Amino acid sequence: MPVGCRLAGRIVCTVGLSVLFVACSQEVDSGPLADVIRKAETAQLNVTDPPASYVRTGNAEVVRQPLLDGAQASLARYYADPALAQEVAVARGGINGMLDQKGGGRVGGVTSLEISAVQINANHASARARVTVWFKSAQSWWQDPHTRPSANNIIDLDLHFVRRDGAWRIDQQSWQFAPGGGP
Repeated sequence: MPVGCRLAGRIVCTVGLSVLFVACSQEVDSGPLADVIRKAETAQLNVTDPPASYVRTGNAEVVRQPLLDGAQASLARYYADPALAQEVAVARGGINGMLDQKGGGRVGGVTSLEISAVQINANHASARARVTVWFKSAQSWWQDPHTRPSANNIIDLDLHFVRRDGAWRIDQQSWQFAPGGGP
């Protein structure tokens, strides 16, 4: 083989390995996905947060439709179908059950989030997460959930995301309580 061909082959090989090394060593920016997870979990925990008028009067019919509409709008910021349809159905069931039984509401948020196994490919991504959530629940309509004692759960999530209109949304998820982290 002529010297020029061997040198050209080495250059191509060196350039190819350099590109492969750079591509493999680039870290994935999981920050936007972590933000979606945190906000989605918080939205789920707060769909049954009753307005002050319900806590004062217990009049479910005045607050039912605004709570249902608010849940749909809030969850749609962080979920896409089919996960959106599932989350909305769960939220509607929780809201209607709370109001039909004159129950109290729930508020909550995320205290910690560990994200791992992040893979991003154009407009699709997947990740695993361990989320510690806090929540406060009221048993009866006259109790404001904001004033109740707080509890925690630790949840393990397997998530798939799609990018829609420039924003990441969860379109598939499965979850379970982490060992020792549930009720």
